Amino acid sequence: MIRPVVSLERLEFIEPEGRIGYRIGRKDGDQESMDYLEFIARATSHIQDKGQVMVRYYGLYANAFRGKAKKTGDPALRVLR
Repeated sequence: MIRPVVSLERLEFIEPEGRIGYRIGRKDGDQESMDYLEFIARATSHIQDKGQVMVRYYGLYANAFRGKAKKTGDPALRVLR
């Protein structure tokens, strides 16, 4: 995982209400309060399905570009090796 979905420093359990608070932005930012089931639903919505690719490559790093460069044999395009 490159970047976590939730920052534990921003997460807070509001015990009297039995809710979870999540601070948005900096230390003095707004806090959103929600039920624990809603929090779990929001966090698990970021988990991708099995086999789903999350990182895409475009431009010079894309497989299609590298394949075309290999076929043409252009020396200017060989810098990617």
